[in-house]
Amino acid sequence: MATLSDAMSSDAALVAFLDGELSRGDCRRVEAMLAENPVLAARLKFLTHGKMPFRDAFDGLLDEAPMSRLTAFIPERGQTAQTALPPPSPPQRHWEQGRRYALGVLTAAAACMVLGVLGDRGYLAWQAGAQRSDADKWRASVANYMRLYSPATFEQPMANAQSRMAQLEHVSSALGLALTPVTIAMPGIPFQRAELLRYQGMPLVQLDYLDPEYGPVALCLLRGRFGAAPLKTERRLGMNIAYWSTPLFSFLVIGRNPVSQLRAISQRLHVAIGA
Repeated sequence: MATLSDAMSSDAALVAFLDGELSRGDCRRVEAMLAENPVLAARLKFLTHGKMPFRDAFDGLLDEAPMSRLTAFIPERGQTAQTALPPPSPPQRHWEQGRRYALGVLTAAAACMVLGVLGDRGYLAWQAGAQRSDADKWRASVANYMRLYSPATFEQPMANAQSRMAQLEHVSSALGLALTPVTIAMPGIPFQRAELLRYQGMPLVQLDYLDPEYGPVALCLLRGRFGAAPLKTERRLGMNIAYWSTPLFSFLVIGRNPVSQLRAISQRLHVAIGA
């Protein structure tokens, strides 16, 4: 039977601990287990080495920037962009001033109109980009710790049906979505356990499965924050991902199974779970 300590010692829980996504109570439980279990402490040390030097990689791009060409567009200090014009003759002075004033008013009005349109479009584009970026980060986080899973992760005796049902009830309550053995079933891929994690302060439910041929598979559910989106697929870190979202929830299925199989599984889950 899977226990609370088993769940808190999983790789997913340790990664969530490193990312600061666990509650204070769960953090204290993990810290106590680390103090008593040197094997678990060694595993945590291994996971901390999984971070990649992205900053160093991007610093190289700055070194390669064409600074000479970029600085050529910047005027010297004190240099003006306009050449002084000779003063107009006295008879034309008032007419020229009136014409300039009228042109200035019209130009300012046109500029305000253009800036308003561009501002609206820019805000909408920024908002859509931020949502895409946040959704991309979520999928990247899941893939980052799922790559550490192997069939050996589930070598311990699988929880019995009663225990798995209790786990489903617990995560369903936290997520606000009813999950049952029937609705979350993947044909031919046995359900192993349900885990409750956190992502950016929101409950993240992960349901773990073990495919006899391809290894670990996970269904992740997050309370909606990305807006409704149709089923799509992608590949990350040697694994295939199928993902979709409704106005209330976001879903993700990840594993080393063929993308066509994950797509079929996701379509079935989408209909069975509803939401």
